[in-house]
Amino acid sequence: RTHARTHARTPTRPSCSITRSQQRQARRLGLRITRKITMVVLVRQGSGGRRSFACRVTMLTVVLVLVSVMCMTGYSRGTITLLTSQTTPPPKPTNLRQRLPPGRIGMVGLRETIAYMKDQAGFLRSRVDQHGLVFKTGLFFRPTVLIGSKVAVKEFLRIESTVSETSLPPALVQLHTPYSALNQKGERLKASRLVYQKVLNREAQLVYWPQIKTKISESIAQIPASSGMNLMSSIRPTILDLFFEIWAGTNANEERTKFFTDFNAGLLSTNTLDLPWTAFGKARRARDMLVAETKALIISSVRDGKNPAFEYFVQQAYNATDENGQKWGIDRIAVMAVLFIWGAYEETAAEISNTLRLLSFHPEHVEEIRREIKRYAPNGVENMSPRDLGSMKYLNACIRESLRLVPPSGGGMRMATEDIEIAGYAIPKGWVVSADPRIANQQADVFGEDVSDYNPRRFLNNDYVSDEFFPGGIGSHQCPGIDLAQLVTAFYISAFVERFETWDQAPGSTLEWNYVPFTVMTNYPVNLCLKKQ
Repeated sequence: RTHARTHARTPTRPSCSITRSQQRQARRLGLRITRKITMVVLVRQGSGGRRSFACRVTMLTVVLVLVSVMCMTGYSRGTITLLTSQTTPPPKPTNLRQRLPPGRIGMVGLRETIAYMKDQAGFLRSRVDQHGLVFKTGLFFRPTVLIGSKVAVKEFLRIESTVSETSLPPALVQLHTPYSALNQKGERLKASRLVYQKVLNREAQLVYWPQIKTKISESIAQIPASSGMNLMSSIRPTILDLFFEIWAGTNANEERTKFFTDFNAGLLSTNTLDLPWTAFGKARRARDMLVAETKALIISSVRDGKNPAFEYFVQQAYNATDENGQKWGIDRIAVMAVLFIWGAYEETAAEISNTLRLLSFHPEHVEEIRREIKRYAPNGVENMSPRDLGSMKYLNACIRESLRLVPPSGGGMRMATEDIEIAGYAIPKGWVVSADPRIANQQADVFGEDVSDYNPRRFLNNDYVSDEFFPGGIGSHQCPGIDLAQLVTAFYISAFVERFETWDQAPGSTLEWNYVPFTVMTNYPVNLCLKKQ
């Protein structure tokens, strides 16, 4: 207070836009932070029981010193502006159509971010129930607007490429490197996506197909009839191994699997401290090891016909050029391969396991799939072609319906580069906007009153457009591998349904989920019953 009054009475003090009201607000914020953290330190229990008295006193002392420094320095123009901008809601424009979306951001979005990370599906359900299909929140310390209504998504899709840029969490941005399409825009992004198209299009899928068919068929043939088998744990290794063989030319051993586990764990870290024991530090080292190993495999690859899928990928990658017509370097090719594996294996495994779980509750849909298998693969699924799978409309409808009910991931985050308006709401420059399929997929006016039910027939009777159903995202950063994932999923489910009669959840077991960075089942034990010959 003395510091503030002294400067207030000094006539030679430079002019400042900080008002006494803002000073009082900064002071109140500091006191509020102190009270909240003090309660956490002194009252709440840690994971190992109540904290010791010495530990609590030490933590409280550190907290009070930090808050005191913050409050004292808070009288500087920059700090007060930061504090008050995070706690004071922007003034509501006089024009009713130019109003901010409903919702809350809170203090730098901390509470909203924690709630989102803990249970993304529950977070979105509660916010949609409270505020509707367009609402504001605070995610990863940034004011964010999540949209899901058809009107809002359509308007966003129209302006997305011209008034926005990527705004992903800092940890994900750093771990993905500048070579990732998620961190690119403009001509650089266009050039990258042209390369992706060459290694993911229909021609590439036909090259990959024999490997896809062999790997999945052999894997399912080795699954015995058993009780209590974790569904996701049996699917994930097969899919990871498959994509490793296609894009890295080798199998996914235990060490490589551990690297991807560490990489995933650090993608949404709330800090980017590169230390050996932090999630971000472990993820960065895992990425570097994967890239270095893949780089060596690409350099030493030979065209001997033993792995035609990998040979095709390497050939296309060596011919890749950037936006300036320059050939891609080996480092960029290796990063692309690692990020392809990362983007494909976890989401595809989640898509397969989610579809099988939902089908286990609906034997009538399973019988429809079996009838299609008899029609398009009378000699067994191992003789199927990609064309046959594409013709199985009911199977593909079942997969799309599972993607609608349980999307493996949310929408991409874009930052507004200027003030924009979407669905009648004002979104200020610098705010993040995300068209989230987990919100859009629950629109009763689009998908019908049974929107909460698993009903694949809705996709037989309707051809939903991109602003209604977008499981791979929308706009310039839409997932380029969604068709390949669909192909792998369709064949895995066909082979699984042909071998097993039922796969009901084990009695007494519980379904558990992980939401970071993808929505996947971590525990879903099933009792497998072989199909009668």
